[in-house]
Amino acid sequence: MQRGDPILRLVNCDATFVSLSVTERIFNSLQIGETASFRLTGREKVMEGTVARLAGAGAATIYQNLAVAPSEKHLERYDVALLVPELTADRERGCSIGRTGRAFFDERPLNWFRALFN
Repeated sequence: MQRGDPILRLVNCDATFVSLSVTERIFNSLQIGETASFRLTGREKVMEGTVARLAGAGAATIYQNLAVAPSEKHLERYDVALLVPELTADRERGCSIGRTGRAFFDERPLNWFRALFN
């Protein structure tokens, strides 16, 4: 161990955000504060979120002190962070760090049809 090396990492499950990689086309269409939808893998419920960060391609330095490091594939695309308040509000689910899901930034063609079953 060297002087200045981290000896402990703390996780704050009340400050969870969703980090995702997107194509350049989608990245260029987004703005901070824009609404988004997020669905955890294996769940039906879609949660509302907000674009909180647009970091661009190769944003490795942003992840240096976070609980989950990005994959090499993630770093090849454009980095976006979403705030999804419902992730921290659901105590039954526990801490959502490391979970996966899908994000949506605009209306999908069959949203009207999906709404019939919700």
